[in-house]
Amino acid sequence: MFEIVVIATSALNIFFTITYIKNIFKGSTKPNKVTWFMWMLNSGIAFFLQLTKGVNFMALIPIFASFITCLMVLASSLIFKKGQYKLGQFDYICLFLSIIALVLWLVVNNPILALIFAIVSDMLSLIPTIKKTWLHPQTESVGTYYAGLISVGAGLVLLNQYNFISLAYPIYLILGNGLVIILAKRKPKLAVS
Repeated sequence: MFEIVVIATSALNIFFTITYIKNIFKGSTKPNKVTWFMWMLNSGIAFFLQLTKGVNFMALIPIFASFITCLMVLASSLIFKKGQYKLGQFDYICLFLSIIALVLWLVVNNPILALIFAIVSDMLSLIPTIKKTWLHPQTESVGTYYAGLISVGAGLVLLNQYNFISLAYPIYLILGNGLVIILAKRKPKLAVS
C-alpha cells in the first residue's frame, strides 16, 4: 500500500509540474526563482543526507521527485523569457536568510533544532512567492500546490507515529501550499500593487 501511494503522489507531482512548466512557457506563470532554487537545494540536500544514512529508497522517492521537479521549474523559469519574474532586494534578503537557516540546519546536532531550521529555511524561501502571489495572483498556477497538499496529506496518513518531529514539516507544508492556493485564486483586480 505504502509503495502505491508514494508512486502515485510522486507521479501526480511530476504531472502537475509539467503543466506548471507549460504555463511558464506560455508566460501565464512566473515562478519566483529564489523560492524554487531554495526548494531544489533543500530537497536535494535532504535526499542525499537521507540516502547516505541508509533510509529506505521507497521513502526517498517523494523527496527525489521534489528535487527533480524543483530543478525542472527553476530551469524553465531561467530558459523561457515569458515566464520570468523580476527579482528585487526583498527576494535576495529572503535568499540570504534562507541560506543561513539551511547552514544552521546542516550543522546543528539536535534533531528538533535541525527540523526547525529546515522549516525556517523553507519558509524564508516561500515568502517571496507569497509576496509575488499577493501582488500578482495571476502569475501563479495552483496545480503544483494542490499536488503538494495531496502528497503531504497522503504522507500524514501513512505515518506510524505522530509527534513534533513527524508532524511539524508536513503541517508547515500544508499551510504554505494552502496559502499560495488561496492567494493565487484571488482575482487580479483585487490584488494590491
